Amino acid sequence: MSKRTWIASAGAIAALLMAAVLYADALRTGHTDGGLRADPRDLTSGAPDRTCTGTRPLGSLSGHGDGSALARVVAHIDELARTKYPDVRTSLSADEAHRTADVWRVPSAAFDDEVCGDAVRGVTVRLHDTGPGGESR
Repeated sequence: MSKRTWIASAGAIAALLMAAVLYADALRTGHTDGGLRADPRDLTSGAPDRTCTGTRPLGSLSGHGDGSALARVVAHIDELARTKYPDVRTSLSADEAHRTADVWRVPSAAFDDEVCGDAVRGVTVRLHDTGPGGESR
């Protein structure tokens, strides 16, 4: 065999070994369906358990910066969660393009009512249930 044939053979063997290692790792970790551990059709945590659209004027959230309506609502929710409901909120995200705040929390009617009642006009707040440890239901 020539030198080029040996180099090509070694490269092919290395590629096959790497593919076998990656396949075995995918089987072990459960990342076999495009990197997803669960079938997306089985997930329900993406759908909010409660949705509310703000009706209050922007100025009603004084002391929460000069940012957008969504930024003020997010700052207000964060403050409420830290000061008044520390055992309720587990996570928060904001989508400025859609003026939407997603809040994952341990279900609490009082927290939900206060968050929805304080949302300002044009902002949608979606509340998602989680368990006490923060896991999505």
